[in-house]
Amino acid sequence: MILVYEYIAHGTLASHLYKSSREESGKSISHLTWAQRLNICLGAARGLDYLHTGTEEHIIHRDVKSTNILLDENWVAKVSDFGISKCITSQTTTHVSTLVKAKRGYWDPEYFITGRVTRKSDVYAFGVVLLEVLCGRPPLDDRLEEEQTSLILWAEMYIEKGELDRIIDPSLSGEATPHCLKYFANLANNCLHTKPKERPTMSEVVESLEIALVLHERKGRSHGTIAKPFQVIKLVPKGMNRWLRAGKGNGPNDGGGPILGDLTKSVYRRFSLAEICAATNDFNDGCLISLDGFFNLYKGSMVGGTLDVVIKRFVSTSRQSLKKYSAEIKVQSLSCHPNIVSLIGFCNEKHELILVYDYMVNGTLGSHLHESDYDPLLWKKRLEICIDIARGLEYLHTNVEQQFVHCHLNPSNIHLDDKWVAKVAAFELSVPIRTSMATEGMETAMCGTLGCLDPKYQHNCKVTKKTDVYAFSVVLLEVLCARTPCFPNRNRDEVFSLDWFLFCIERGNIDEVIDPYLIGKIAPECLRHYVNIALSCLVSPAI
Repeated sequence: MILVYEYIAHGTLASHLYKSSREESGKSISHLTWAQRLNICLGAARGLDYLHTGTEEHIIHRDVKSTNILLDENWVAKVSDFGISKCITSQTTTHVSTLVKAKRGYWDPEYFITGRVTRKSDVYAFGVVLLEVLCGRPPLDDRLEEEQTSLILWAEMYIEKGELDRIIDPSLSGEATPHCLKYFANLANNCLHTKPKERPTMSEVVESLEIALVLHERKGRSHGTIAKPFQVIKLVPKGMNRWLRAGKGNGPNDGGGPILGDLTKSVYRRFSLAEICAATNDFNDGCLISLDGFFNLYKGSMVGGTLDVVIKRFVSTSRQSLKKYSAEIKVQSLSCHPNIVSLIGFCNEKHELILVYDYMVNGTLGSHLHESDYDPLLWKKRLEICIDIARGLEYLHTNVEQQFVHCHLNPSNIHLDDKWVAKVAAFELSVPIRTSMATEGMETAMCGTLGCLDPKYQHNCKVTKKTDVYAFSVVLLEVLCARTPCFPNRNRDEVFSLDWFLFCIERGNIDEVIDPYLIGKIAPECLRHYVNIALSCLVSPAI
């Protein structure tokens, strides 16, 4: 199966933008002038606009990036590589639901959260390309200082300050007028808006780039009735990072197979499969608590009906299930803390992978916050639960023998025993981390709970202890507001509980954001202190 294309003499746009790429190529690659860059951006925008509107079946490219923009012998830009493109066949359809693909650094945050790719997803990725053209560097560069690693965050900071001279490619010095550069940067910023409906269409991008080209050609002279550039829109609430690009690392963090040796040498009991079957009435559906892609949870009864337990039965012995089983065992074999859920024993027989835990009589924190069958928790009890969670995480982060990052903290993974003591549970995604890696982080495949993911982790796929701290701060807000981090059935403006929370706080409408049950029941000073802790964990986490 072979396709034959025209040869594109000048290669990719990326190869001409990055000094390191030009040096590593071992061949002479010319520097692009500002006029050439504007024409290349305009040509690529026209190509994408044609895909979006000029064909009978509207096409979403899904992999817009500077390496997929090719330059022919006349420096005309050609959009290429349609291997993961999607078609919108209906006139009324606006999106396609699909797994997130494309290169890390170009992902539309809305697409990552919802799995819905739209034409505005291409606009977002093209906004990243515009910044690459302006700054002469790739979207992610781990060789740089932490604050410069993400092109988007680094460039946005200076664009909002009006200090474009700090970010533009040095090779462009003196080529472009400040007015043209500002216009171009504003356009890039608007393409990168976190709300898709606020981004321009590709047709509008084409029109804006045509204006930018005219501004350059007239070198700042009077330009008559040329339209004003798009207004610069602040992309995130004051003092907060944007919802970062997401992507996958180079591969999963190696956890190895089940490390049963750690359990067999410990106090944990090894149950037979017959005992497990008896405890669950042969895994009867009546004993089923919940289903997961990799394991099922059952309530069981042992020791003649005197001991209630939770049985976690992994549904297969696939590599991924083995990794999750292994991760759970690694944590439990080294953990003994009143705020970590207690493992009783395990079963590894006839291709079955099973873990047995204490049964938590009062269920999960999530069920008490979000299910109508439960009475609202008192504010004092909520504070005590939050303290318990923090103590459990602190133990995982500072364990002398082995430190861990939980990676999946959310209220559904906080269990409450008969005395309402909170216990951190669900360690199937946990990552062991060496003290020397605590700041640098461990690279992993993207995992966790939408709405609780640390933006920095989404940008570089490296987990650190601060990854858990960010998730903990979201849990703190969820405890206060009794609302989940994402609102799939609400107005899209309210998708992010963080954005919504900050908006209400800034307007001074605190009663709109907290759980109605708590209104008038929290001392003002206590509420202020609690909110400050949550926000400090979001901005500069430290637990």
